[in-house]
Parts: sequence; structure tokens; C-alpha cells
Amino acid sequence: MKDSIHHVAIMVADIQRSLQWYTTSFNCEVAFSSDTEAILKFENLSLQLLLPSQMPAHIAFSREDAATFGELRDNRDNTSSCFVSDPTGNPVEIVSKN
Repeated sequence: MKDSIHHVAIMVADIQRSLQWYTTSFNCEVAFSSDTEAILKFENLSLQLLLPSQMPAHIAFSREDAATFGELRDNRDNTSSCFVSDPTGNPVEIVSKN
């Protein structure tokens, strides 16, 4: 079985303005929103909107063995995850399926 992408996180200048654009341009649902980040649910994955002062832009994968990549930390969306870097230094989040 192939791994699945949990979400993609991108940098935005204004959370509310970006939420407005994405929700009027695309058929998606706001799963979480604060002054510093938001999560939009699409059919096949989630899109996380972040201010530059938060974590870096990244891609996240769901894995049953996420803890083998590093110490898992609890997230606001009731998931646990850790960050690693690919060979080029790109941030990659590993989200536990449990």
C-alpha cells in the first residue's frame, strides 16, 4: 500500500483573506482557523495556511510508524507528528495514523 499525503502547508500573508479566497474559489471546508493558521479540507487532502512566523512550508505524510521518524508532538487538530528533512533540507512532517 502506498503512503498518503496528509496535508500541504503553504505560507500566506493574511489568514482571513486567504481563507476567503480559497473558500470562494474552491469547494472545500474550513476545519480550523486562528489568527496564525488555518486548515482547509479538500476531497483528497488538507491545505494548511500558515503565517511566515509559524512553522515552515512543508508537506506531511500519514504513517502508522510515524514514531520511528522522531519524537511525536501533539497538534491542535488532534494528531501527533514530527518533522524531518529530506536530503535537500525541505521540511517533511510525519503524521501518525493512530
